[in-house]
Amino acid sequence: MEIGKADVNDLKEKEGEFNVYSIDVKNSGAKVYDARVEVYRDEPNSKTKYGLFIAKIPDTQNTFHYQNQPISVQSKTLEVVVTWKEESYRAMKDGEKYPARKFKQIFLFQ
Repeated sequence: MEIGKADVNDLKEKEGEFNVYSIDVKNSGAKVYDARVEVYRDEPNSKTKYGLFIAKIPDTQNTFHYQNQPISVQSKTLEVVVTWKEESYRAMKDGEKYPARKFKQIFLFQ
């Protein structure tokens, strides 16, 4: 998980309003299924988080890249939630298929 400089300058930072960053997620383990990335920022004077975007990572990819994400300068915390399944489904002894167990990892950036 890495937060870096924006890749393209088609969205310019506005001083005092927002800065622009790139977001990269890389799977360094085994193949995963149904992987998703959710990004939130904090809201001033609130305990709730403001959702910036949700993206599904194709099962054929091990990486995710978001090139230009504006983030308010009032925000003090960026939360990235990555969820995945280690198998596409669970097969029971009787042949029935059930949804696989879901896993989650949270990254906080100050």
